[in-house]
Amino acid sequence: MASFHRFRLRARLGPPWPTLYLVQSRDGKLRQICVPQAWQERVRQAVTNYHKMQELIEEVSELEWKRLKERNRLTVLRRLISYGEKIFCLSTTLVAPLGDRRLDPRRSTSAVVKAALVMFWTRLHCLNALAQISAPRFWKQWLHEPLASADTLGRVHAALYAD
Repeated sequence: MASFHRFRLRARLGPPWPTLYLVQSRDGKLRQICVPQAWQERVRQAVTNYHKMQELIEEVSELEWKRLKERNRLTVLRRLISYGEKIFCLSTTLVAPLGDRRLDPRRSTSAVVKAALVMFWTRLHCLNALAQISAPRFWKQWLHEPLASADTLGRVHAALYAD
C-alpha cells in the first residue's frame, strides 16, 4: 500500500481558464494530475479534509506523548513510595500512628496523610490538583481506598493531632 505524505493543490493561471493540479509527494518524488473543472470543488474539499485529518492525528499523537510521560511520572512515584516503605517503613511507623479529632471517619487518617505526601512529592500546588489526578488504581493500591475529595483532605489535616 502506498504511503501518501502530502497533498497540495496548485492552480496555474493561464488561458483560457485556471487549471487545478493535485500534487502528491510519494517516496520523495512529486507526481501531479490535472483535475477536471467538474471535480475541482470536490477535490478541494477532499484535500481540506485530509489536512484536518492530519492535524487531528498530530493532536492525538501529542496527547499520547503526554499520557506516556504521565505514566513515567507514576512509575517514579511508585519507586519513591516503595523506597520509603522499605527503608523507613512509611505506612507502619510514620503514618499509622497519626490520629485526628473526627468521631466517625469515612476516610482513614493514614490515607489522607499518604495523599498529602504524594502531593508534596509530585509538587502539586493545591489539594484540588491532587484530587484531579486520574489514576484510581494507583490510589487503591497504596491507600487501600479511593482518594478523598479536596474538602475532606483539608478538613482532616486541620483536625490532625499536632503532637
